[in-house]
Amino acid sequence: MPEADFLRSWESLTPPPPITLLLSGGGDSVALFHLLRRAGITFSALHFVHDGDPEFAAQGSEFCRRLCEKWEVSLDVQPVAGKQHVTEGGLSWEAACRHLRYKYLRGLSGSFLTAHTLDDQAETVLLRLLQGSGLAGLSGVRAIRGDGVYRPLLTLKRERLRDYLRELDETWLDDPSNQGGNERAQVRARILPLLEEYQPAFKEIVGRTASYLWEDERCLSGLLERWLEKETSAEGDWWWLDSVQRLDRALQWRFLKAAWARFDRGRFRPRGSLFEECLKILERGTNGARVEFPEGWALVILGRKVWLQPPLPPPRWEMPVEVGERRPFLTVSAREAPGTVEWCVPEGSVLRSRRPGDRAGGKDVRKLLAGTGHPPWVRDRWPLLAQGDEILAVWKLYEAPTLAGGLKIWVGFHSEKLRAGERNQDS
Repeated sequence: MPEADFLRSWESLTPPPPITLLLSGGGDSVALFHLLRRAGITFSALHFVHDGDPEFAAQGSEFCRRLCEKWEVSLDVQPVAGKQHVTEGGLSWEAACRHLRYKYLRGLSGSFLTAHTLDDQAETVLLRLLQGSGLAGLSGVRAIRGDGVYRPLLTLKRERLRDYLRELDETWLDDPSNQGGNERAQVRARILPLLEEYQPAFKEIVGRTASYLWEDERCLSGLLERWLEKETSAEGDWWWLDSVQRLDRALQWRFLKAAWARFDRGRFRPRGSLFEECLKILERGTNGARVEFPEGWALVILGRKVWLQPPLPPPRWEMPVEVGERRPFLTVSAREAPGTVEWCVPEGSVLRSRRPGDRAGGKDVRKLLAGTGHPPWVRDRWPLLAQGDEILAVWKLYEAPTLAGGLKIWVGFHSEKLRAGERNQDS
């Protein structure tokens, strides 16, 4: 009976309540269901319905419903549509579904239990080795993921959990996708048995190795975190190129992943080849060099700085000045805040995008905007107050003259939101 080993793992993890078990209906999650139940641990269950085999999806939902009903455990069921995301980030259907599951969990509170076993750990490490992963990948899955996800079965073998269910006379479902031809199924059915024939303790050895590699990864990641705290700009979207170039390559690689995570909006992680392209332009340091990422993000070198450019729609301001107007990155109001500059705006004034040759107060608007310190993708979206061809004001750069007639207003252009990559198609 694995109950003693489970309790030792549980005491070392101490997940805070409320506890939610991710229940698939497979042998591992059903075993964890009964281990929790028999240990007297209060928990609820969450079942994800995937858009793969509809017959198996319905069977899994019904199985989990009956199991939770029998033992009076609360169950929530959520759909996961992985097929429409398969091409994004170059991920498989299984990886897309996994991403969507964890994305859903980020919107919830409490602790979430997955039933990853020692077998899963060995399979994951082997898969990542075959894919050419680095330290972080070869350290496998962690008992504590860091976003409220806990894995209390990570030291237990899959077959031992099946034996446990047989002793309890409990049933489970076998996912047909685990018997198919995907990479993990091939590793499980062909490669692992061969390695265990050579070394019967192979899974345990891989588990220990993964733990050692994780300690190395934590050390390097800690060095990078301390560097980021010191070197990241106040706005959080640029770093000095010279400072990035002085990093060891191992830390440059982690810098790129950390930079991506800083601005990732829950989409898929980019392919490793994109990071390799980034390393090349960092080494060369060519002004204007850029690498495009999925979803429109880009790493850009400008003015001896390394920038993250967020995905933004093309600039297209062309609107009358109306008090109460609130759009992404823009607020038009009367006496919005104490101490702000107010303008009297003549009839027929508009807020529009910059045009070639625009001048304000005798100065080239393009040069005025360049003096703000903002990158081009922000400056190109800066609204100008104009009447015909005359520029009346370039907001937050200088005070417009007081004009006779019209309405006193305050216009705020929220450039910091653009720097943060806030997205809206109306902007």
